[in-house]
Amino acid sequence: MRTFYLIKEEESEKPAFLPIEAAILRKIHDKHQELGTKEKMLEFIKKLMKYVGFSADDALYYYYIFLANFRDDKRYDLITKLDITPLTTLKSQKTTNYKMQTFIKSKLPFKGANTEGFWETDHKGENQYIVTSYNWYPILIFKNGTWYKVSDSYSRSTGKHLSQSGVYPTRIGKTQIKKLTPNEMSRVRKGEDLLDVENSSIVREKNNIEEKLKGKNLRLNFDVPNLGLIGKTSYNVGDLTFDDKTFRIPIKIKSAELYGTEGVVSRVFGDNSDFKNTLEKSIENKITMMLGLGDKTKLHNREIDYQFDYSNLK
Repeated sequence: MRTFYLIKEEESEKPAFLPIEAAILRKIHDKHQELGTKEKMLEFIKKLMKYVGFSADDALYYYYIFLANFRDDKRYDLITKLDITPLTTLKSQKTTNYKMQTFIKSKLPFKGANTEGFWETDHKGENQYIVTSYNWYPILIFKNGTWYKVSDSYSRSTGKHLSQSGVYPTRIGKTQIKKLTPNEMSRVRKGEDLLDVENSSIVREKNNIEEKLKGKNLRLNFDVPNLGLIGKTSYNVGDLTFDDKTFRIPIKIKSAELYGTEGVVSRVFGDNSDFKNTLEKSIENKITMMLGLGDKTKLHNREIDYQFDYSNLK
């Protein structure tokens, strides 16, 4: 279901395109008469996408955006959110669900079997590309250069639509996907501040991690290969914190011992010892495994910083 809102006055005069997008449209403008045909223009735009680091899948999108917003003076930087002619005017094409990924990657309107992709505006006047399941549930949103994907399928059928969309788990084209809950997807669609929505998503992630780790007495045995010994440690995880760049996981070491064939060898280690370095790496790997992070070193585009506290050992 398409949703249209009145544009707030303070938002309407903002530029419709990023500076790089305005530059792309000017470049297309300079070449469009020489190229002549749609096929040649698309071939040129695909090369242009490569030069600016965009996905070739975006070529068709910028082709139609150029046609819809053509200006004789080439001042695409002056087009505001109130002035822009979005692709809501582009006729939707029918397709099968297994072929809708072509339309999604190019952000073009389509109608599949109980799926639909279309452009609309939120109440701030922001244009957004929406892919819905059963004409209601947003499963994908493209907005302000970012793709959002629902983290939980609303039903088995909607989950099937997500798999049929053909998008990668973490990206569409060269654009990273951010996963949001159904509620957060609805908030983004309505036009709530993206930072507020993303922060609530991070807080939810923080609470989930604390529920799994915080306040528990965790133990770990690990090999210290360079010494030919076994390390043993017990530790707690404290309150998680985050800022714009970092997601911090505080770890308080309660005990740390080196064992050999005859029992405890040492409870003391230097700052750069193999024992300490291996202990920290082993705990990081254990927590990564417990949280199902795989080889990820980031959460919500923030570096994970494991902060070790050895004050209990002194």
